[in-house]
Amino acid sequence: MQPRSFYAGIAVLLCGIAAVALMPSPREPVALLERLAPRIERAQSLTPESRQAILNLMERARNTTGDARHQERRDNALQRVTDAIEAKAEVLSVGQSAADR
Repeated sequence: MQPRSFYAGIAVLLCGIAAVALMPSPREPVALLERLAPRIERAQSLTPESRQAILNLMERARNTTGDARHQERRDNALQRVTDAIEAKAEVLSVGQSAADR
């Protein structure tokens, strides 16, 4: 039979492994933006809730700190999503002004 300290040590080790495994990566928001950009570009319009969720994700991506290798990747993803959102805003404003006539 093992002493209690052995089981306590195993429990601490398992908790440490779980904490490290569940910690989000600083590159996670960037990867999500990269996958989201084509969908935004293909969408006909964005709801205000979707736009706000995307802007929140972009803010998280801007606030992440990582090494310089991923800086360009993050900047490209942010620029692509920003361009897509601005294009959707232009389409919406053009559609609204045409409907008002």
